[in-house]
Amino acid sequence: MKAVRSQRMRMGGSFVDRLPSHLLVALIFTIPITTAGSNILAALLLVAWLARRRFRADWQELRGNPVALAALGFFGLHVVGLLWSADLAQGLAATQKEWKFLLLPVFLFSARTGHAGRYVGALLLSMAVCVAASFCIRFGVLEPWGRATIDNPVPFGTHVVYGPLLAFAIYLAAERLLFGRLPPVAKAALAVLLVAMAMNLFMTAGRAGHVMFFGALAILCWQFVSRRRDAGSAREATRIVAHLAAAGAAVGLAGAALLVAFLTSDAFRTGVTDAVADLRSFDADPASPVGERVAYAAAGMDVFLEHPLVGVGTGDLPRQIDEALTSRGLDVRRRSNPHGMYVMAMVQFGILGLAALGWLFVAQLRVAWRRGHSSALMRARIGVAMPLLFALICFAESYLAVHATALLFAAFSGFLYKQGDGSAVGDSACGQPAQAAST
Repeated sequence: MKAVRSQRMRMGGSFVDRLPSHLLVALIFTIPITTAGSNILAALLLVAWLARRRFRADWQELRGNPVALAALGFFGLHVVGLLWSADLAQGLAATQKEWKFLLLPVFLFSARTGHAGRYVGALLLSMAVCVAASFCIRFGVLEPWGRATIDNPVPFGTHVVYGPLLAFAIYLAAERLLFGRLPPVAKAALAVLLVAMAMNLFMTAGRAGHVMFFGALAILCWQFVSRRRDAGSAREATRIVAHLAAAGAAVGLAGAALLVAFLTSDAFRTGVTDAVADLRSFDADPASPVGERVAYAAAGMDVFLEHPLVGVGTGDLPRQIDEALTSRGLDVRRRSNPHGMYVMAMVQFGILGLAALGWLFVAQLRVAWRRGHSSALMRARIGVAMPLLFALICFAESYLAVHATALLFAAFSGFLYKQGDGSAVGDSACGQPAQAAST
């Protein structure tokens, strides 16, 4: 009887230990499709992590993980920034939007490095559903719903979010095709999905997603040429020449893709021409989509120069931006979102905010680069690409404050920058996280 009871306890413990990772897979799948569903799964994942009760090992892992500490520091800055905010209600609302960073350590504790392929696959499967729905809307198989139209068939949410999610999924699919060891059937299916996602991206609006796509192409080219260089003979060119060749190839491929997209995609060509027109007419109409971003950046710089060290606080951004716009004579509506993550950080927290945001990206890159010559090469490549791509599009929108993109960023950070393999069970199982398994 004792043996049976012990076996059941081990089986139950194994289920409790693995449940958070399975919930993380489900969470990643729901992010592009449903806000409510992803929130529910995030809450369930939190409960499952608490039920696992591996707090001592988790604490050790947290102490040794610079990405989790940087994320907590960035969130903590929002809490501390309430102290010098005149508008406390707005400050609390702004802080609430950043709860994804508070949960990033939970994603870290829940992830298993051996499940990295499942997390990537969950996003690709979810985007396959979205792309299928988008094509059905475009070709009249389904009636448009939500904000979707036949000309801009974004099935869920808005093109502001859909484009970056799709562009990031394109990078993941291409990375697996170029570097993954997959069976022929899986490669063929992934190639079809990659082509469909690329077509769908330039079938929909959203300049940030298009820019992210070209950035992803450049990174993929760099990574591919770098791998070929590392695998080359000892007689290859010097390291500096090799780096220049990789950079030239990356820029050339991205430039060629940009030209092809401009010539073949109505949505991309319209986005480019509209952006140029918005810039030319800025003085007469600063309230255009691109004009608003220019106006908020200019007003944000004015506020930053007045409060350069610690900014105006978590909650005073709308009022301060509005006053700066008025003083500049810019007729742009007041927003709590200045359409730029860097503008938001420097207005709220000054140099301290920009440093905290920058350090988050740097911490991710440092962890990924250290894995460049280890067995976890997939996580190393994606771990380099993700912060670079998000750092790029954060110039155009506050994507680390937007629900879907911020949640995806936090969830992927959980397994990309994990130090252990996440397989220990119970506080007594380990004092330090286990060594990462190969992926």
